[in-house]
Amino acid sequence: EVRVSVYPLCIASLQPANAPAGKPLTLNITGTGFDATATAALRSRDGSLLEALAMEATTSTQLSARFDLDAIAPGDYDVLVFNRADRSNSWGGAAAAFTVTP
Repeated sequence: EVRVSVYPLCIASLQPANAPAGKPLTLNITGTGFDATATAALRSRDGSLLEALAMEATTSTQLSARFDLDAIAPGDYDVLVFNRADRSNSWGGAAAAFTVTP
């Protein structure tokens, strides 16, 4: 038996690519496959997630995610985008694509 997983979401670019710790952040995400239920998170090296406080999906290729970087350590973070509550079957990511600076 062969099982294939299809992940239709793709992150193509992020603006900005970095931001200082302790400040609010609006992260603009460009990619494909986003829907009205899309949410975003930053994933640290230890696997913990910082969920976006608010989301705005302007089109299927543009998202804005608001984060509070007040309690986050400086470093590189993966950016993840999820559609629907079923995160195991509908997600896209960009490894170490965002940097929190001191």
